[in-house]
Amino acid sequence: MSESSKTTSKTMGESGAASCDEPLSLAEKRDKDMSQIQDLVGKILYIEDDRFLARLVRQKLESLGHDVHIVEDGPQGWAMLIKQEFDVILLDYQLPGMDGMALLEKIAESDLDLAVVMVSGASSLHVVVDAMRFGAVDYIVKEVDGSYLDLLAPVVKRVLERRKLIEAKKQAEEALERKKNELEILNQQKNKFFSIVAHDLKSPFSSLLGLTQVFARRAHKMETEQAVELADTIHGSAKRVYAFVENLLSWSRLQMDSVQFKPEKLPLHFIILESLGLAEIAAAEKSISIEYEECDIEIEADIDMINTVLRNILMNAVKFTSDQGKVSIKAFVFYKKSEKLSEGNQEWVNIEIRDNGVGMDKEQLSNLFSLNTQKSTHGTRGEAGTGLGLLLCQDLIAKHLGYIEVESTIGQGSTFRILLPSMLERP
Repeated sequence: MSESSKTTSKTMGESGAASCDEPLSLAEKRDKDMSQIQDLVGKILYIEDDRFLARLVRQKLESLGHDVHIVEDGPQGWAMLIKQEFDVILLDYQLPGMDGMALLEKIAESDLDLAVVMVSGASSLHVVVDAMRFGAVDYIVKEVDGSYLDLLAPVVKRVLERRKLIEAKKQAEEALERKKNELEILNQQKNKFFSIVAHDLKSPFSSLLGLTQVFARRAHKMETEQAVELADTIHGSAKRVYAFVENLLSWSRLQMDSVQFKPEKLPLHFIILESLGLAEIAAAEKSISIEYEECDIEIEADIDMINTVLRNILMNAVKFTSDQGKVSIKAFVFYKKSEKLSEGNQEWVNIEIRDNGVGMDKEQLSNLFSLNTQKSTHGTRGEAGTGLGLLLCQDLIAKHLGYIEVESTIGQGSTFRILLPSMLERP
């Protein structure tokens, strides 16, 4: 039966005129295979000294959308391989300058990750074995009748699929490794977090319980002045517990991304004045002066978040400054190019809080915003810390596309700079 009559019979079978399906003809099978591989294309280098065959292969593969490059000898092929990336290498066995097997061996000895298909008229078993031993992924024998040309497209497709699967597997493994590392870091942070909670919550509560126990047992014997003094001490201890719990809850909500961010245009002067209230009370107890240079600056910010940041950093400044010391706060506008902001919005605000307290060394500075190394430290009067204040500040300022800079010298004090864009970018 002729090829055309077979095709007619197949068509009839599909329309119901024939009672059975006949097998696909060679031409039909080839067309079906071609339609399945046209969606997967790649960059191919064909190293072949026979220009006629090279032209035929190029026409065949380029008709399927592949990008085909031709070189005629081994040295040219090697030069191309080290300069450009290819998805598939079709390599002839007999080549001038350097034969295909020598080039294949050179590729195997290099760091190049290449998929090489040997295309050769040599069909002896030892040649095929040697090619596979040196890393060829497939071997096509050049049949005299040219039928091997029909094998090229399916083989190239198979090689491209294999490379795609290998790349997908590699990406999946890398993603898995990243997730593993992230989970390990999160687990370490969780353990450190619970350590901070256990230490910093237990300590002030123990103090508070002890003070209230003393007050409960001796209140009836105390003079009014003694009772008031102890009550003030209890109140101070309760405030520290409250500050810790407040920071803890705020930081936890931030980590769960459940804090509503509500920026609005605000006069910075009034935000600073509001934040100074608690710090001035603590400063008065240590006879520390707080100097504030009034400013006429408007920023776009979440007032609760900025208040929390200023309150924490100001309280830290007071905490680590000795009696009769000094804390200052000022703000000014400056201009700086940043990838975070558009070209026409490069105005920033610097809120600078400086103290002449105990200062920090380089190691303390480098670990200042790290949960893994975070620990509470006591102030110049033994004031307890929360251990989470600066971490919270960093996250809150990041919400505003800003950052915090710190300079410090042991024995001379510290300077915290809160740097914020004056206007936030709109989506």
